Amino acid sequence: MGTVKLFVDANVFLDFFREDMRTFHTLVESLAKMSGSLLVTERVANEVRRNKVSVACEALLALKKQIKFPALRLPDHLDEPGNGSVAELNRRLAEALQITRQLEVDVVARIGHLVEQIALSRDPTSVALETLFEKALVASPDQLGRARARREVGDPPGKTDGPLGDQLSWEQILDACGTGAELCVATRDQDFFDTIGDKVFLNPVLARELSRRNVTGRPFRRLVDAIEYVEKRVATAPAVPRPDADEIRREEDASNTAHTHTIVFVPSGMPPVFFDDSGQTSIDPVRRAQADQLRRRGFAVLLDSQQAPFEPFLPPPEALRSVPGGTIEAYDPRRRPK
Repeated sequence: MGTVKLFVDANVFLDFFREDMRTFHTLVESLAKMSGSLLVTERVANEVRRNKVSVACEALLALKKQIKFPALRLPDHLDEPGNGSVAELNRRLAEALQITRQLEVDVVARIGHLVEQIALSRDPTSVALETLFEKALVASPDQLGRARARREVGDPPGKTDGPLGDQLSWEQILDACGTGAELCVATRDQDFFDTIGDKVFLNPVLARELSRRNVTGRPFRRLVDAIEYVEKRVATAPAVPRPDADEIRREEDASNTAHTHTIVFVPSGMPPVFFDDSGQTSIDPVRRAQADQLRRRGFAVLLDSQQAPFEPFLPPPEALRSVPGGTIEAYDPRRRPK
């Protein structure tokens, strides 16, 4: 049996800092147990460090918004004389409102503390991940040169208009795998894979590069599936089924709709249209075809019927591309309309 390696992209690691990935968090222990098979690059480790605070802030502040209690007051002047039931309800409503407001203050204070711990890398998740990052692969000058050449010619992974990222990690992975290995890639970045229905295929360019080195590549959109596959390949005894695997899959599928870039398609002379990968069938065929065109061009595609105002950030010229009927524009994901 050849060596089995697992590469986990930064967008998957960052899910450990999202509040709605509670069961998913148990996978940290699984990764620690297979550290010998895990490939981590310095670029991935630094991207996680760079973005974990903003990811956690967004998730935690979303929780704060759920703490709501309306300022209700019943018309006590319409109550029956001497009854007092409406007045009593109004008293209880006022107390509940005061409790809710104090609760919101306490939650905000606690969020501040949690975010501070994450920023200082003192929270349990950061501590666990830093252990995994201790042996992160440092790029050599030769790998940097090959990554730059990859970006210049437009070969995947990575975008041609951004800093060296996935290109560099991929060159390091190619060198680290060795001949005859099996490489599992856990990522949500569509630079790495193509999908047909529920099936996921490694990008043909990347698959060919691996094949030349006698390496078999297997992409996974869910980390839990990648971990279970590696566990079965390297275990000396049958792997014990994970009792919470289905719940983790549900959490990962929900997270798959989140992307690091928000792309808006602006039809000529019409309001913006938001696309995503949720597979909704209510969108008309023309919009669906346009969304497919965007995906093929390497964009993270979001779908949203909202047409609320939004603030754009200025993307590099290469980020603006056109498709029949309109223009694609890139927007700061932190300013995506709610």
